[in-house]
Amino acid sequence: MSQPPQPPPPPLNAPTINPPILQQSLTSLYPLSEILQRLHHRNKNQHSSSLWYSSFDILRRNVAKLVSEIETCLDNAPPEGDNRKVNKVRAEKARKWDHQGVEKVRKRAGFVKHEMVKGCWVRFGGLVGDRQFAQVGLVLMGVLGGVNTVVQGLVGEEGGTEGEGEEIIREGGRRGR
Repeated sequence: MSQPPQPPPPPLNAPTINPPILQQSLTSLYPLSEILQRLHHRNKNQHSSSLWYSSFDILRRNVAKLVSEIETCLDNAPPEGDNRKVNKVRAEKARKWDHQGVEKVRKRAGFVKHEMVKGCWVRFGGLVGDRQFAQVGLVLMGVLGGVNTVVQGLVGEEGGTEGEGEEIIREGGRRGR
């Protein structure tokens, strides 16, 4: 019998993702996901044809999927406790710890971090500049900042490269004129 394929090792700068980190991430992401869902429900008819809405919708769906994947990983995590019966269950679950699920969480968090945050930041910044819907833009910028903080912890990267913020501002400024 052959061994099941082992997951590839995480990148050198990737943190170890264990149940407490996943629980903390879920605790932070769940309210943000709820805010995104409610904004979608309230604004989908009015803004669905706007340029910023497509980025918002992709972000909303990916954050909801990330929450679901984290919940699945936590369901497969070894239980906490000190009694003898729980230790047996913990040892059994520790052997089955879902490395593929953790990798799915890491990949989704990486996608959100590297592909979504920059584009959404530019689009939502344009929405803030629009006087008519500035309140929606400010809420989205705040939620995006929270999502970015959580996925940075899962992906294991510090903030962007030096000067990246100024580059985004310049790009957004040129597009808006």
